[in-house]
Amino acid sequence: MRKIIVLSLFFAVLFSSCHDSKEEISESRIALDTVCSIHLYDEKDRHVVEPFFSLLYELQNTLDRYSENSELYYVNQNAYREEVALSPVLFDALKRALDLSRETGGAFNVAIGPLVDLWQIGKSDKLPSPEEIEKKRLLSDYSKIVLDEEKRTVRFLEEGMSLDLGGIGKGFIASKLMDFLKENGVERASINLGGNISLLGESPRGGDWRIGIRNPDGSSSEYVDVVSVPPGYSVSTSGSYERFSILEDGKMYSHILSSRTGYPIEGPLRSVTVISSDATLADALSTTAYVEGLDDLDSLSRHFDVRLIVLLEENELISLPSAQ
Repeated sequence: MRKIIVLSLFFAVLFSSCHDSKEEISESRIALDTVCSIHLYDEKDRHVVEPFFSLLYELQNTLDRYSENSELYYVNQNAYREEVALSPVLFDALKRALDLSRETGGAFNVAIGPLVDLWQIGKSDKLPSPEEIEKKRLLSDYSKIVLDEEKRTVRFLEEGMSLDLGGIGKGFIASKLMDFLKENGVERASINLGGNISLLGESPRGGDWRIGIRNPDGSSSEYVDVVSVPPGYSVSTSGSYERFSILEDGKMYSHILSSRTGYPIEGPLRSVTVISSDATLADALSTTAYVEGLDDLDSLSRHFDVRLIVLLEENELISLPSAQ
């Protein structure tokens, strides 16, 4: 329950008093290990609520590496022994994740599953040995994933490898859900998948949306920043305080891991918010930023053409790219 509460505190969508709340339709349900919600701003769109959540659960069941009934679980169990055929949805998600793994030089790494399973952050207090960490780090090698686009199959080149789409899954699902809303005639909506907000059309007051980034140390009405977000854009935040474990040595370890070192990330970043027209990219880069480190964030934002809002200790804020 702690994870759900913390994730729901990342954002607030702020409206002016001129908005007529009578037309607003809001629905929240538990999915993706968090609170997921949809807000619609026209009564005529009520019919999309149930199919919206049905699609959300369907996508979750495809990408969930922990569910024995999911397609991704089957891939992780069998892709070393045989070439595994993929559904169009999983193929698209894996191709995007693999492309971003290459483009970020492994700062984002879809093959990080062995390290995630070893550390068990949020689930165990066991501290892995350096030998175990190095073994799993070597297995977390995205270059040993063979994705055949013509046959739409995947194969692992080394036994013990596994995929983890946790760093991209919410954004990918958000993009699919927004496509669904557009296809069904929805002109204005906002969805929040536990720290991943996507915005369709103009805000209820017209023009850009105003998104409040809440203070992780304060109440639900305290914000460290309020940002203006254009229609059609997405906002994703990852926080080092989001999920962690205090292990046998008494030290707190973040759930954000680096496949370059094999260890959880340490440093001055408390949270990173990414604003992008691409929900999948926003999700991936909100995690990537931790691995790249503070000194490389300006070049990261410029390379991918995204805006980063970085929260440091003492709630110091940095907005990137910096002014020329």
